[in-house]
Amino acid sequence: MNLLVGANYLYERKWGNAHNHFSLLLNNAPQDSIDSTLSILNHLSLKGAQLSYKSPALAGLFSSIIPGMGKIYSGRINDGLYSFFVIGLTAWQAYDGFNRDGNNSIKGWIYGTLGATFYLGNIYGSIVSVKLYNKKLEDNLINQIHVNLMWKLE
Repeated sequence: MNLLVGANYLYERKWGNAHNHFSLLLNNAPQDSIDSTLSILNHLSLKGAQLSYKSPALAGLFSSIIPGMGKIYSGRINDGLYSFFVIGLTAWQAYDGFNRDGNNSIKGWIYGTLGATFYLGNIYGSIVSVKLYNKKLEDNLINQIHVNLMWKLE
């Protein structure tokens, strides 16, 4: 039952509580009765507490300065380069239209609006990308917990 209480902390992503619980169990149990599953789950709770999350705010900031940088920060390099290229291309087309025809340029307004929309979407997409990255980190750890618990419960 104590194993399931600790596992519940892990599933709730309360890594510190899980580590404290498992450490207490390990310290209070006789050495010859310590289960390897308990040691593994304690180790996984420690890994969970040390996960290196990326900051969604930082990703948004990066993408607002240089389009695509937030996605590159989250590990999606091709996505970031594509965003940089598309936003750069639409910005260039808007500049070309306004430079040639002034404020009345239809081309400038169309590409300027498209570019601004892509730019804002890129910032939002970078924030979401980092949130997905962080969730994937946690999910990979949770999958390891599943494997160890299923082994124990069978």
